[in-house]
Amino acid sequence: MKKNEIKKQKVEIGFYQDIKVTVWKRQYFTISGSSEEDVLEKAKNYIDEDVTCDIEPKSIEELYETEEYILPLENDNCATIELYRQGTKSLIGKNGL
Repeated sequence: MKKNEIKKQKVEIGFYQDIKVTVWKRQYFTISGSSEEDVLEKAKNYIDEDVTCDIEPKSIEELYETEEYILPLENDNCATIELYRQGTKSLIGKNGL
């Protein structure tokens, strides 16, 4: 190294990114009734409502292959990506309004 040459040091800082996504869940459950027709009619109540409001599922499976990123427009213009500096938990920035 020459006399006036300054050695530059490499700076490395850790970050993490929180990203909001949607993912489907598969919930396994049973319904009892007096007949097959009765049970099918009761099951139709859960076309528009989460079954876990009334019934304890036998198991729940996350379908990770269905994961999709959400844009702020799809999230009431709220952030869907947040960037933080690791160790300090300082928010560097986010998308959305």
